[in-house]
Amino acid sequence: MKAIAVSRAYATALYELARDRNEIDEVHDQLMVLARAWTDSKDLQRVFASGRFTDKEKTDLTGALSEKLGLSPLVSRFFSLATEKARLSLLPEMASEFQGRIDEASGTLRGTVFTAEALPEEQVKDLERAFSQRFKKIVHLEPRVNGSLLGGLLVRIGDLSFDGSLRTTLENLKNKLERQYP
Repeated sequence: MKAIAVSRAYATALYELARDRNEIDEVHDQLMVLARAWTDSKDLQRVFASGRFTDKEKTDLTGALSEKLGLSPLVSRFFSLATEKARLSLLPEMASEFQGRIDEASGTLRGTVFTAEALPEEQVKDLERAFSQRFKKIVHLEPRVNGSLLGGLLVRIGDLSFDGSLRTTLENLKNKLERQYP
């Protein structure tokens, strides 16, 4: 099973359990903390990837980390299961997929806006409002600087791209002129 499918399956199962228990916000926050801890700690990644530690030692460490991080029983069990099934390396993807389930349920879309220079927060909010009106959903955009852009912007929301970059605008103009004046 591919990593994305595994991540989606784990996240969906955890989301459904959290929803049934009315614990979505708590589970989300704890899963994000757990994913961040995994991403930030190369030592933690090495310990769980190492063959030098027994499954029991890894399970004990999972329990100790769950206690130290104050994880709820549901997230603690999820952490243990991911450890038992050697899926800890997928924690960041699982957290992202869990966020995706929340967004789907709330009618929210997330995307990225790429620009040549940092956008002021007010412009990001204006873009979010415009795309929210277009999609009839709440849209959150993460601004990112892309040095390869000459100007303009590129917005990606899910599988869709909206290219208002200077390079594409000039290319479209060139193509139009070539068609009109062969």
